[in-house]
Amino acid sequence: MTAPWGDLIVSALLERHLVDEAHGTACPAAFTGRLPHWWRRLQSVAGPATPPRVLFDVGVRPLIEPLGLAWTHLDVHPHGVAALLHAADRQGSPLATLWCSPWHAPLSSASRRALASGRPAQVPWACVFTGHELAVVDATRPWSRRALRLPLALLPDDTRCQQLLWSLLSPHGLGHALRALTGQSDAYGAAVCASLGDRVLEAIELLLTQWSTAHASTDALGQALTVVYRVLFLYFAEARGLLPVWNRRFRESY
Repeated sequence: MTAPWGDLIVSALLERHLVDEAHGTACPAAFTGRLPHWWRRLQSVAGPATPPRVLFDVGVRPLIEPLGLAWTHLDVHPHGVAALLHAADRQGSPLATLWCSPWHAPLSSASRRALASGRPAQVPWACVFTGHELAVVDATRPWSRRALRLPLALLPDDTRCQQLLWSLLSPHGLGHALRALTGQSDAYGAAVCASLGDRVLEAIELLLTQWSTAHASTDALGQALTVVYRVLFLYFAEARGLLPVWNRRFRESY
């Protein structure tokens, strides 16, 4: 799973979650069947001049209510509309704050306003609707600004996007599943960092032992570090499609 899903949860865990959900609670056909009509109506009604209150009625409500969510404390702000999300029976504490921004507002500014609007209620999540995507931001760690991002244009046809929406933005998802996946993702990232640190040290030792003492520089350790980190940088760029693989000379030399 790649960049469209954001950086809140590592892709390997999301892939495993989708496989588990495919063998468990599948996304109901009654829900997925109405998504194409919802998207066509949103596209026909909404635009740059559409007020956030209209976006909320046309885009947000038809999307969240079938998930078993209800909203309270609707508040219209100069830069968007805020509400609190509850389970449909409205029992218990709010699950998240909901922020509907102006059409195609940048997620960074919309997330900042969503987190600010939800601070008094001390909710664990902030759901941000921009007309372009639906994002879930971890409100317990607002400094990280990490988000699960669902592009709205994929919802009518992409079964994986539909399954993520159904399983993680339902009352159970916001109340339990999303937090469990986030915790697993943090543990996975910490384990990868620790493992990477060990492998870097092993690679440096291997380089130093392979260089003959006759040709080794007095700064052999510094040169070994340079080699290892250049390789890591290349791997990082390659994984994100930043290398010019379209160039024939690069492909033949890399």
